[in-house]
Amino acid sequence: MFLSLTNPKALLASLIVYPLFLSAEYVYTEQAVILSFSAMAISFSVYSLYSLAALALKNRLASSKLANQIVGSMYLGAASVLAAKST
Repeated sequence: MFLSLTNPKALLASLIVYPLFLSAEYVYTEQAVILSFSAMAISFSVYSLYSLAALALKNRLASSKLANQIVGSMYLGAASVLAAKST
């Protein structure tokens, strides 16, 4: 949470977007708290789904010999490019 608060792009985006959802008819503090909790809930949901998808993909790829060969080939290719650039 603290890391998100120190991100200048996130703060700038919040400062630009949040006023669009605020109404002058209601108390600002209540609206800001509701918007903040809504944003946190949405972020938590998205990151939770992302981690569950990564876990499911990990379980499928861990037992795949083809995936290991593809990743190994990618590492060899990257090492070859780095070796060619350093000489």
